[in-house]
Amino acid sequence: MTVEDFVKRVMTDDPVTGDDLRAKVVYLAALDMADYLVCKKAEAKELGISAADLDRAVRDVRAKNGGPRGQGRPVDISPPEPWGEPVDGEPLANEMRDTISRYVLLPDGGAEVVTLWILHTHVFGAWRVSPRLFITSPEKGCGKSTLLNGVLGKMVCKPLRAANLTAPVIFRVIEDVQPCLLIDEADSFLRDNDDMRGILNSSHNRDDAHVLRLVPVGDDYEAREFSTWAPMAIAGIGRIADTLEDRSIKISMCRRLPAERLADIGDPAEKAFAILARKAARWSAGMEGVLASNRPEIPHGVINRLADNWRPLLVVADAIGGEWPEDARAALRRSMDAREDGSDSVRVLVLADIENIYKIHRTDRLSSEQIVSDLGDMEDRPWPEWRNGKPITKAALARLLKPFFIFPRTVKFDSGTTAKGYHLHQFNEAISRYVDPGKDANGGDTHTQTVTPSLINDNNGLQHNQTVTAENEVTVSKSGNTLKNNDCDGVAVCKGEGSQYSSNHPENDNSDWPETKI
Repeated sequence: MTVEDFVKRVMTDDPVTGDDLRAKVVYLAALDMADYLVCKKAEAKELGISAADLDRAVRDVRAKNGGPRGQGRPVDISPPEPWGEPVDGEPLANEMRDTISRYVLLPDGGAEVVTLWILHTHVFGAWRVSPRLFITSPEKGCGKSTLLNGVLGKMVCKPLRAANLTAPVIFRVIEDVQPCLLIDEADSFLRDNDDMRGILNSSHNRDDAHVLRLVPVGDDYEAREFSTWAPMAIAGIGRIADTLEDRSIKISMCRRLPAERLADIGDPAEKAFAILARKAARWSAGMEGVLASNRPEIPHGVINRLADNWRPLLVVADAIGGEWPEDARAALRRSMDAREDGSDSVRVLVLADIENIYKIHRTDRLSSEQIVSDLGDMEDRPWPEWRNGKPITKAALARLLKPFFIFPRTVKFDSGTTAKGYHLHQFNEAISRYVDPGKDANGGDTHTQTVTPSLINDNNGLQHNQTVTAENEVTVSKSGNTLKNNDCDGVAVCKGEGSQYSSNHPENDNSDWPETKI
């Protein structure tokens, strides 16, 4: 008997056909999971089928019966019913922004960003890229869950609130219902979960938003494709992995003062949220095609993934009209201005610090010994306790610089001595691309022009002219502010002393901030 015949006999409504078989499987399907797992193999052997086939039959019975007690219930999410009258975008956005501000304390421009992100979930089919909304704070009690579950959970399209997810749950629930995932307490389960991060990263771009898994089909396994394409908001304390943060628009929250009064979310608030969700559904009806074809004006210096993340929000703002196009771009500029260089990897941080070391010494060449000594004196950096509480070494420095094609070489100094070290010009291109795009290590403009280090002389064997052409000009914070505590959208976050760094940071680790990475 094939598994298909077996399942048909189990699922038949005929009380005679397969009655005994059906009774057995119905009995097994009603068991708690722990009891079922104990007896599964023996029952499958008695029935003459594989344990996998029995699993399938039990799942089918559970699905038909709505699931056994203790086994949860099917995920059933429907979009909000559209409002009964036509809705104008600008009044809707204004009302949504003002309502959000009454219940959560957000940084400047944060309510506008959240409003636009909510509206983008209602026209999700219009986008090629959907930015994650990352809601973060330095400590608990800052309102992250209130914003995620109490506000977004009532106004986004098809919300699904969850915490402590697993990777298979994510792609299976997205394949089934394509919800807007609202992931809370991410710092408790996302840290060091490479499989989870890979799935969340894939869902950023519609073209890449799928995973392949082997699933049982009959007596064999087949590769099946599961979608990961869905809007997501993620809340957690601290930072998330660089790859995920790079795909996110960040909202930083802080604990409010007693004088900062907010309204409590109760029945009146939930009714207001439900009305706004219905109005958003009505406004978005028929808008996907129009929004998908719009090409918003992107502020100068916003390129690559940053532009991808903000494009949907700018398109929505332009469609709303009024002051929203200007407000959205102001929020984008504020976000760029508030970003800290610490949000980059330690490799970028070491480039920024080396740039400053060269400026302090007013030279064009330094030994590796001198560089690691100066790095080790920076108390507000990870370098003094790089590995096992010991300062960064010359070998560790070389490993950090290797991906930039910067290698130690024999350097001759004015005193006539030689040592392993680095010439300033070796860092020009990397600094212009990663630390301060558009500038070289001497502060000169690298856009399609020659870079000439100011201290190079005729006898040092260095390149006098080196052409470094950056892709595009982009505005970022300067390296002198590498650890400013305001890496999120328009609000300064107070962090405890040393909280950014690990005293046990491996020299060859690819992670950025092991202690706080989610």
